[in-house]
Amino acid sequence: MFVPGVTPASSWPGEPTFPFIDVLSKPEHIFTNAKVIRNVVELVDVFPTVSNMTGIPTPQCCPDVSLQVELCTEGRNLAYTFHQKESGKNAELIAFSQYPRPADAPQNNSDLPDLQDIKVMGYSLRDWDYRYTLWLGFNPRSFQVNVSDVHGGELYMLADDPGQDKNIYSDLDHSMMMKKMARLPHDVSLWTRMRLQLYYHTAGLKTNTGKADEVLR
Repeated sequence: MFVPGVTPASSWPGEPTFPFIDVLSKPEHIFTNAKVIRNVVELVDVFPTVSNMTGIPTPQCCPDVSLQVELCTEGRNLAYTFHQKESGKNAELIAFSQYPRPADAPQNNSDLPDLQDIKVMGYSLRDWDYRYTLWLGFNPRSFQVNVSDVHGGELYMLADDPGQDKNIYSDLDHSMMMKKMARLPHDVSLWTRMRLQLYYHTAGLKTNTGKADEVLR
C-alpha cells in the first residue's frame, strides 16, 4: 500500500506522488517506502482499508446471513497498520477463500466454469501453519453449499511442507469430528465450521494425545 503523507518518501516538486512501477523489471528495494503487512490478510481487506483512507465510511461487517443486507464487507479495515509496526506473528489470523469447479474430474471448463455449471465449491482456510480445504457440493441456482456433501479435502502442514505437496487429509480420522459438526446449530456459518474443524485436526496433529476432542466442546 502507498498512502499519501504516510508511506511514500518525499517527492521533488513536479514529480508524481505515485510513479509507475514495473514490478516485473524493477528491483525489490524500490518498494522500501511501501507499507508491508506480513501477517495474514485477505483480498477483501483492500476495500474497507481504502475506504477508510479516503475518508469514506467503512461498510459494516457482513453477518453470517447477509442476503438482506444492502451493503457490507467481509474484509477488515487495516488502515491502522500504516501508523504502527506489526508486533509480530499473529497465529490467530485466518484467511478464507473459495474456488469453483464444475466437476470432481478435470474437464475443459474446470478453471473458468460458468455459474450454472458450478457443482463443486472449494473452500480454504489459511493461517501461518496450515492450509485446510474442503470441496463441497454446491447448488448454482440457490447459491447454497451442502456442508455434508464432501467431495474431497486437503490439509497441509506448511512448516514441514511449504510447497504443499503432501496432503494429509486422508490420513486423519474424520468420524468423531463429523459427529461433533452434526451437533452444531444449522445456521452456523461455513467459516466457523471449517475453523473448528481445522482446530480439531491440528490439535490432534500437535499433541497426538486425544486432547483435540476438547476443541469442539
